[in-house]
Amino acid sequence: MPAFGPQAIRDMFPAMMDICSQLILRWERFAGEEIDFLHNLCDEIVQERRKHPNDVNDLLNQIINGKEPETTQQLSDENIHYQMLTFLVAELETTSGLLSFTMYYLLKNPQTLQKAQAEVDQHNEITVDVLSKLKYIDAVLKETLRLQPTAPAFVLESKHFNIEFVDPSYDLCIQETLTMKPDGFKIRVRPRQHLGIALNVNVKQSEKIPEKLKQQVKTENLRPMSILFGSNSGSCQSFADTLTSEAPLYDYNATVATLDSAVEYLPNDRPIIIITASYEDKPCENTKQFVAYLESKPKLEINYAVFGADHHDWIDTYQKIPTFIDEMIENAGGTRINERGAGDAAGDFFGAFEIEASEIGPMKLHLEIQLPKGQTYHTEDYLAVLSTNPIEIVYRVLKQFNLSSDTRIKIVSSTDTFFSTNYPVSAFDILRGYVELAQPISKRQIVTRAGLCKNEKEQISLINLDGDAYEKEILEKRISIFDILELYPSCELPFPQYLRILPSLPLSGLGRYYGIASNYLGNLKEGDRISCSVRTSNVRFHPPEDTKIPIVMTAAGTGIAPFRGFIQERVAQFVCGREIGRTILYYGCRSDDDFLYSDELNKWLKLGAVEVKSVFSRQNNNGKKYVQDLLWEDRNEIANLYCNSARFYTCGSANKLGVSVKACFIKIIAEMQQCNEEEAKKILEKLSIDRFSVDFFA
Repeated sequence: MPAFGPQAIRDMFPAMMDICSQLILRWERFAGEEIDFLHNLCDEIVQERRKHPNDVNDLLNQIINGKEPETTQQLSDENIHYQMLTFLVAELETTSGLLSFTMYYLLKNPQTLQKAQAEVDQHNEITVDVLSKLKYIDAVLKETLRLQPTAPAFVLESKHFNIEFVDPSYDLCIQETLTMKPDGFKIRVRPRQHLGIALNVNVKQSEKIPEKLKQQVKTENLRPMSILFGSNSGSCQSFADTLTSEAPLYDYNATVATLDSAVEYLPNDRPIIIITASYEDKPCENTKQFVAYLESKPKLEINYAVFGADHHDWIDTYQKIPTFIDEMIENAGGTRINERGAGDAAGDFFGAFEIEASEIGPMKLHLEIQLPKGQTYHTEDYLAVLSTNPIEIVYRVLKQFNLSSDTRIKIVSSTDTFFSTNYPVSAFDILRGYVELAQPISKRQIVTRAGLCKNEKEQISLINLDGDAYEKEILEKRISIFDILELYPSCELPFPQYLRILPSLPLSGLGRYYGIASNYLGNLKEGDRISCSVRTSNVRFHPPEDTKIPIVMTAAGTGIAPFRGFIQERVAQFVCGREIGRTILYYGCRSDDDFLYSDELNKWLKLGAVEVKSVFSRQNNNGKKYVQDLLWEDRNEIANLYCNSARFYTCGSANKLGVSVKACFIKIIAEMQQCNEEEAKKILEKLSIDRFSVDFFA
């Protein structure tokens, strides 16, 4: 069964597309050929593979080497022989019949054919991700199956040709053999010259985990996580394996097992991620015992999340088992840490899983950097890092412009430039350390690139990104000039011109920018040297020189970073006997597992040097989810601190924490001063001069 699961089919897609391309070429070049049937050929194929085995994960290796999970039995050569013939009859024959009937009905309904062609024309190439978007063709195939059912299996093909009857007077006549198909039905194909879809398309295979992520990592400091799956076809197991391998990026050390293996052994000291499917309203084979266990209504005080896989064509039972598991665990006392995710095999199955998976939280790094002897800094100064572009992106750019890594380039310029000029430098070094490859493309550059597009549809699509879609489709997704060149192949750009429009690689403030710097720092090893310098931050975003002045710090997630320095300084002053004012931290994150530096803060809390008020958005907090909720609850205390000359600091996401905390302070000031919010906003602006300081990151 795993050989025909969604993940397996997805991985087969490049080979399928290659075969389809070859078929199309044959249609163009040959009139038609006869083939033998295939008993002896099947035996020869199996014998040849057994004599010369390989590691290719194709269907033949799976049926030769596959073992039944419970009995570990393997198929005999005779059985394999019949399986191969079954595939030909049950899949190729029925698919052939379906496509033949489809061609017939399309020719009998020209308007439908035109709509089908128009739908395909919207896509420059047919990839596995495009299939779920071909809604009209999907409806055509299903309607064909309703009118002339052969078997519930079909494939989709790009309509490269105009098709027509050989005999326009032909009426449908059914031939029945092992399957049903039109008898005597012949078509003629003529290439559609105006289409720009290449036959040798570069099919994008399913995303694979980079090998570097599979390297062993130190797990002693990672938080534990359990990932449990239920799977017949192998897709949910594949999801579970993917999540397990990526867990260290999110500060977790994950173990993976079947749901049945976890009966009566569900840990309560770690998050549990459950990934499972429904099969015609029944649990998977390795989930049946787990479902029976839940039906016995055990007490489960666990933290969990569920992702379900299914197909929406099973309307009455869609997501039945994942929903059942989710509800039963909640009823048994479990705490849901994320809303149930749902993957539809008929839609963006894998994209839905990636959005469930991304909710784990972004990667966080703690780095300690030894500065050169004699280098000094003040609390909350920046450390600016001269980073380099990821090697993977550099090689993609080199490939795009047909350059090798050792290509030498001599740059001549009549004006000042950040490039080394007048002597050869390797293209690799220039792309790695001189220019910013990931900078989002500007609106002006979009218009300029659109003017270079030779394909009209690509040109129109690119121009549309210059409007309201720019922020969502370009800025939020950080689409670079290079990404545009990949996405719009007809937008040709010479390498010298590409190099000319790239900005220089900037110094990135540590912890302030997610992109080149964080990727660069994330790949450093202990003992590595980096190019960096101390930079003075916003003069207002420093602790007050007078240690007796109270400070109120508000942060979410990694926004705690600067305030750790604030608190460390006050603790040192406190231990030395200096008088310090109240030092209060309002901190928000997803759960107590995400509470950064909690051990340090608890130690300082016991010293009496700091007060910590925390809130967790994924846990029950009596209706409070975010730091602004805590601030509003403590508004009378905040007002008193304001009257006692306290300084207020905020650090975190600009478009989330920044907006909400500012709005909360405006409400507090309005209530305290008995004024409207416009007047309160003006008061806050005056405070921002020296008493209300912010440091936000994108």
